[in-house]
Formats: sequence, C-alpha cells, structure tokens
Amino acid sequence: MFILFCLLVLSLGFGGCNSHSSPVWTVMVYMAGDNNLSTDLLKDLGEMEAVGSTDKVKVVVQIDTFGGTTKRYLVKKGRSLLLEDLGEQNMADHKTIRDFIQWAAGRYPASRYALILSSHGDGLAKRIPYHPAERTQGRILQDDTDTDRLPGAPCCLSNTVVREAIEETGIYFDLLGFDASMMGQIETAYEFKNLADILVFSQEIGEANGWDYTAILRALKSDPVLMRGEELADVIVESYKAFYEEIFYPREGTPDSGKYLTISSIRLGSSLNDLAVEIDELAGLLTGGLSGEDSEMHEILLSAIGEARDNTQDLNSLTTPDIYVDLFDLMENLMDSLKKRDAGNPPLLLQEIENKVESIIAKKDDVILSEYHGVARSGATGLSLTFFKLPDATEMRPYYEITRLFDPYTGEGSQVQFLHDFRWDGFLQTYTACLGYSTDACMSE
Repeated sequence: MFILFCLLVLSLGFGGCNSHSSPVWTVMVYMAGDNNLSTDLLKDLGEMEAVGSTDKVKVVVQIDTFGGTTKRYLVKKGRSLLLEDLGEQNMADHKTIRDFIQWAAGRYPASRYALILSSHGDGLAKRIPYHPAERTQGRILQDDTDTDRLPGAPCCLSNTVVREAIEETGIYFDLLGFDASMMGQIETAYEFKNLADILVFSQEIGEANGWDYTAILRALKSDPVLMRGEELADVIVESYKAFYEEIFYPREGTPDSGKYLTISSIRLGSSLNDLAVEIDELAGLLTGGLSGEDSEMHEILLSAIGEARDNTQDLNSLTTPDIYVDLFDLMENLMDSLKKRDAGNPPLLLQEIENKVESIIAKKDDVILSEYHGVARSGATGLSLTFFKLPDATEMRPYYEITRLFDPYTGEGSQVQFLHDFRWDGFLQTYTACLGYSTDACMSE
C-alpha cells in the first residue's frame, strides 16, 4: 500500500515520499531596488519574513538597494538568511537575472516555480528621463547606480531582453509576476507567452506598497501541494484588492477619483496566442476597409473607430495618457459603434469585422483569469492595448518614443514579438494617416 501511495503521489506531481524530497514550490523574487524604491522593497522583504520558507515552499530573494550591494537570501520566518553577497551588480543586466534564476533553480529545485520581478516598470512607453540609455521596447528593473557609475550601462531591461534571459535558463514557470507599474499590455504579455502558464501584472501605475507578500505566502504555505499557478494568481489578485480596498484607500482617505489601481492575472500559451491571432485578423480587415476604394466603407469605419476610441477606458492617464486602452472595453465599444452604422443589413466587409470583434470579445474569459480595478477605472478588464488618441497623444513625449516602435523604417518594432508577428501596428499607421496626422497614404488612389 505504501508503494501504491508513493506512485500515486508521484503521478500527481507532488514530489517523492521521503522527508528529504525537493520542495513543491520555489518562489524566486528579483528585487531591483537600486533606485527610489529601496525602502519599499525592504518592507516587502519584511512582509515575506512574516511567513518565511518551509520544507515545501522555498522563498529566495535577490535584492539590490540604493547604496548597498546585491545580496541573495533564503527568506525564513522572522529573518532572512544571507546566502551570498555579490557586491555591486547591475540588476538591469540580462546576465544578472539569468544567473539568479539558474542559481535559485539549481539550489532549490522544485516541482513548481514562480518568478516575481519587483521594480519600476512602464510597458512600452516611458523613457526614464534622467537616464541616457536609448533602449526602448519597454522598461522594467531599473538600476540607477550602475548607470551613474558606468556610463553606457543599461538603466533598465526591455521586455525583449528579460524574455531572452529567461529563455536562456531553460526554466518554465508556473507563474510569472511583475510587481511593477504599467506592464499590463498584450504587447508585454505576448513576449512571455511561452515561458509561463500564468502572468500577473498591472495595467496601471502602482503604489510603492506593491503586493501583499504576507498574505500571498501565508496562503501558499497553507496548501502548497494543491495550489497551482492559477490558484496562486487568484491569491495575489484578491490580496491586492483586500489591501487597497480595506486598508490603503480608507487609511489615506482616498476619493473615488484616486482609486485607479488595477491588477490582473492572465493565461499565456495558446489562450493568449489565439487572442493575438484574432486581433491580427481584425487589424487586417480594418486596414483593408480604411485604405480600400469603397469611400462609404471608409467613412463608416473612420467614424465608428473614432467613436469607440473616445468611449474606451484609458489607462495610465497620470503618466502616459492617450496611449493605452483596455482591450476588451475597446472591443465592446467598437461593436456598439459598428452596430449603429450597419442599418440592419451590413455590407459583407462590415459583417466580417463585426464577427471578428465578437470573436475577440468571446475570448475574454479564456485569457483573463482574475482581475481587480478601482472605481476610477471602471472600464478596465485586465489587459491593455496600444491605441493612440489623436491629436491628444502627440502632446506627450512617450507618444514619439512608442511610435518609433510602430514605425517599420526604424526596425525597432521587430524586436517586440507582438509587433513583429501581427498587424495591429499597421492598422494604427493607416488610421493615423486617415486622420491626417502622418504623410502616409490612407486610401488607394
């Protein structure tokens, strides 16, 4: 009976039957705090220490703080055990993150892995103004010291480089998390679609308090064997909601207009890929309708798209307004705008577009696992998309940085997998031209 029990346990992926087996979970937390987040990330480490590691859950941290060295810890209850002091390391270097992942997996092999990247973030748009680095394609993992100390050193890692670093490790994650601002775009998610089951991130700028690590680890510690990536993601989202709704907002006396925080968990892999393919096909249909010879169709689409964009939830309005929209809110509004104009007997192309929008909306529950949004972001559903509001967006510097990615002549967008693989950027170029904000041709001659 004992042998049969062990075989059952192994078949379910719960590890072996002796007390010295590997942990079920290894949670890797990479904390790039060599910037103005130092104090807050140390508080997050303290939250982890309130629970600590167990035989079944190992929590390992690599943290760099402003003025300090880069250290690796095993988080224990009540304290963190220093395992290595690496001296000053550039946490915004792909080799540094790659080495941490390989080290953590080698020292604490487990049945399941989670990787959390904690630092500043900004999706595709913001360039940190006091850094000379010209690398665009998104930002996360800011390190100030090394840029000041070593001119030309990268200040931040692009999503592309983070993806390459993870790929080099050969480690597949049950959960990947960005405890950072403004990472919640499909352009970001698609970059990591083959590296994890679940991705947790925020569509909005965040508070320095970040995630509630005590609640997260307490839940994981209580049931590590049965808790998989989806359940852990739900805990992260629900604990974030509980902290901000029950503690932070009331304590700060936050008015409803200030309750803009968001967090979501999404499924990667085939679920996200199928959604991206549908968006690509919609982009092709819209581009064809705007640039074709049918002037009536051109006017219908131009009007419907503009109305939908105006009515859709904007994200990041505090820092990068008029650039990101909620993807599914956009699709719902686009469907409403198209239905107003189809007169009950739409032309074939318009019917095809409506069907495609409907197909995208139907995929929402396949992709969005769980989400929370404050009342100031009532139209947020968990996933954003780049869609410039013109001419408003042109007043913001990020507009010009992100359009370099969308411009085929720069070649920069080819590094972003979503822009390389799909035609959404081509649709935006055509739409911008049709509004008269570029010199590109709109309709066919």
